Amino acid sequence: VVQLNQKGAPSIVVPPTQFTTFGGDRPFNHPSVAADPTGKFVVVAFASSKDDLDNTQEYAMVLDTAGKVLVPAMHIGLQDDGNNTGATNVRFTHVDGSGNARFMVGYQHNNNESYVAGLALSTTGGTPTLTQSWNTQFYRPTNIGRPEIAVIDTASSTVCTEVGR
Repeated sequence: VVQLNQKGAPSIVVPPTQFTTFGGDRPFNHPSVAADPTGKFVVVAFASSKDDLDNTQEYAMVLDTAGKVLVPAMHIGLQDDGNNTGATNVRFTHVDGSGNARFMVGYQHNNNESYVAGLALSTTGGTPTLTQSWNTQFYRPTNIGRPEIAVIDTASSTVCTEVGR
């Protein structure tokens, strides 16, 4: 964790901290992070071969500001269908009417499709919980798409992905 300073160099608040010990040849592939609006929690989305050493799958977890894991890695996106996923990108989108912080995750699937998934972070009751609310394919074929997300407002985002041969 690094603090940015208006007039001066950034300062280290928390020294480098390892928060995963996953196995496989791609244990923590293309991670992406987004903070909730309170600045108390970070959603980390990534692909990993932690549960299948030959196949990456999508995961998300929640950390506090010191790098402590509050919600362990959970499957998001498509459940394991034997096809690799990766090139993960996560963005905070808004706080919903129930007070949940909403996030959008983009990822590639099977080197051929690009998906976006919605996550909700609830912090009521003191212990954060993370749930997936939807998952949608938005382009095919993408030839190893790398989805990028721009949040426009609480009701819309623009998502782009590569298309090639």
